[in-house]
Amino acid sequence: MSKTMNKAEQQLFDAMLNKYLSDHRTMPSRTLARLIVDIEAEKGNHYTVDALRSSIRKRRDALGDRFREQRIRNGHVVFENPTYRDEGTILDDPELSELPDYVIDPKFDRVGIMSDLHIPKHNNGIIDTAINDFVQSDCNCIILNGDVLDNPQFSKFAFKPSYTSRTGEWMDQAEFFLESLRMTFPGALILYIEGNHDAWYKRYLWNQAKAFGDDPHYSLESRLHLSDYDVKWIPETQLVKLADYHVYHGHQLAKGGQLDTAAKRLLNRVKSNSIIGHLHYASMHQDIGFNDEPVATVHISGATSTKKPVYMPFGGKSRHGYINVNVINGKCEVENVWIDRGKRRIINS
Repeated sequence: MSKTMNKAEQQLFDAMLNKYLSDHRTMPSRTLARLIVDIEAEKGNHYTVDALRSSIRKRRDALGDRFREQRIRNGHVVFENPTYRDEGTILDDPELSELPDYVIDPKFDRVGIMSDLHIPKHNNGIIDTAINDFVQSDCNCIILNGDVLDNPQFSKFAFKPSYTSRTGEWMDQAEFFLESLRMTFPGALILYIEGNHDAWYKRYLWNQAKAFGDDPHYSLESRLHLSDYDVKWIPETQLVKLADYHVYHGHQLAKGGQLDTAAKRLLNRVKSNSIIGHLHYASMHQDIGFNDEPVATVHISGATSTKKPVYMPFGGKSRHGYINVNVINGKCEVENVWIDRGKRRIINS
C-alpha cells in the first residue's frame, strides 16, 4: 500500500475498507487484514498486512478517544471495535475432536469383546476360543476393542525393512477376518474401535502423505472396506456406551506402571465402569461402597495376539483373554475371561 494517496485514491480505499469492515464486523483485525490482502491481490491491488491492520484499527476505534474524535470531526465512519462485552463470544465455533458417546441400542444385550489382535501377530487359538464362546453365548453384538492391526510399518519405532512390502498382505488378512466375522454373526452389531496401533496409520498419512491425510478414501476404515461388512468404525476420540459401562481401547488413559495395579489406577482416575484393552493383561478392580455395594468397576481384557512380540521376544506378563457381557435391566454382567495356560478362568477380583 502506498504511503501517500491522492484524494480519489483515498476515497476508493476508504470505500473498499469500509465495505470489508461492514461485512466482517467481528473478525479480528489482523485476520481481516490477511483476508483483504489475499482478495485484493487477485484484483491487482497490493497491500501489506501491517498497514491494513493499522487502518482497520483506526476505523474500529481501537486506538483511543483521540483518534475516534478526530474521525468523527472529519466525517468518517467509526466502526465499533468488537468486544466480549458487546458481542458475546466473538470467536468462531471451536474446532474440537469431542464426539458424543456411541450408545449401543439396548436390544444388543449379549456382547462379545475382543481386544488387541495385532494382525499379523495374532493368536489363532485364542481368537477361535473367543469366537466359539461368543457363538455359544448367542452374541448379537461384537466389539473389536482396538488394535486389530499391528501396523509396525506406520509407527515411529524401528521395524524390519521388509515390513513395508507386506502392508497390503496384512490389510487383506484383517479384511478377511472381518468378512469371516460377519458371516459368523450375520445379524450382529459389529464395532471396530480405533486403537493406538490402528491410529498409527492415519498419523503416518498426516506426516508422510499430507495430501491424503484428510481424504476419507485413504482412511483405514475405507482401506478395510468396513462398510462392505456392515462394521461400524469408532474413532479413538469417541467412547462406546454399553448400558452402565463405557468401552474404549485404553491408550487414551492407561499409561505405564505395574500391570498388576493397572485396573485400580485407572478406576481411581475415571471413577466409572469401564472396559478397556491395550494393556494385554486380563484383570479387574472394583470399588466397594456402603453396604458392600459395588460403586464402580474397571475390566481390562486380555489380548488375542502373541505374548512374545518383537519388542519382548521372551515374553512378559501378558495375558490372553476376552470378555462376555450380558445386559440385564440396563446393567452389565461382565465375564472377564482369562485363558491361563489353556485353562478358562473368570476374573472376579
